Amino acid sequence: MKAIFGPMAMMLLAAMVFASCKDSKQKQPIVDEEEENEEQVEASAIEADEKVEVSTALEFLKALKSNTHIIINNDEPMNLTDALDELIDEGRIQLREHGSNAGGLFYTDEYDGNSLVVAHRHDIIIEGKKGKDVEFIVTPSYADVIRFEHCKNIMVKNITMGHKVTGGCSGDVLVFSQCKDVEVDGCNLYGCGVNGLTLDHTRQVNVKGTQLYGCSDDGVQLINSNDATFTNCSIYDNGGGVYVDEYCDNVLFEKSDFHGNRGQLFYCHSSITLKKCNVEHHHDDITDNVKFRDCEVVMDYDDAEEYPEF
Repeated sequence: MKAIFGPMAMMLLAAMVFASCKDSKQKQPIVDEEEENEEQVEASAIEADEKVEVSTALEFLKALKSNTHIIINNDEPMNLTDALDELIDEGRIQLREHGSNAGGLFYTDEYDGNSLVVAHRHDIIIEGKKGKDVEFIVTPSYADVIRFEHCKNIMVKNITMGHKVTGGCSGDVLVFSQCKDVEVDGCNLYGCGVNGLTLDHTRQVNVKGTQLYGCSDDGVQLINSNDATFTNCSIYDNGGGVYVDEYCDNVLFEKSDFHGNRGQLFYCHSSITLKKCNVEHHHDDITDNVKFRDCEVVMDYDDAEEYPEF
């Protein structure tokens, strides 16, 4: 009996413990237990220590961590909802609790499905590989495609995003809430999102070479956000153009194009500046708090009392 419970038994026990730990590691939630240290993420430059190439939505979600440059190599639309649901079923992504300071990947339970939330992460580059038409879609119309909360130093580059369904929609496309140092470069953000790009309590944002189109409300929405610059962007075929609340400051559109939008093009409670832009609008065009500098502007229905049908 002593031989059975001697060294051989110890080796067997160690192997069982190792296997248990390995399986536990594979099923760990994609979540950080504590909020990132503020001092560690204060730098504005995006410095991703690790570079990872992925080709599926599931691989993308698993790679979505701080200090990571994710290169996406895929020509087919990738359904983030399917990948998100799979990780939820495995217990690796948890419900986002209101007021939580935890960091990682979470989901919110919307009316018709789950919505992805990336919280308290920093220094992430999400880039579509050159020469590839990289596209993310989500199935629920009430879900945002990707929502970042309390994140810093985030770049999204060469990605197309939108909802699989068309028509009425209650989810936005790309959302940054309480974030800092954001770059959106060469992207296509399309409806049926309510808004193509939403900035909520977010500052130091640089959007360039990006198209925002087909959204039911506005191409761009800013809420209590400062220092946002849009360069060489196109905002077209949306329900409206730009919405800005009364708590925004230093918002600039430069060398950008506005056309085919319906309803009110500039719904601005704070002042914004358009510089060297092309603006063509043939619906309601109240333009309070908009400064035009060296722009080509064609606008009808000036201060119209009735909104035209659309």
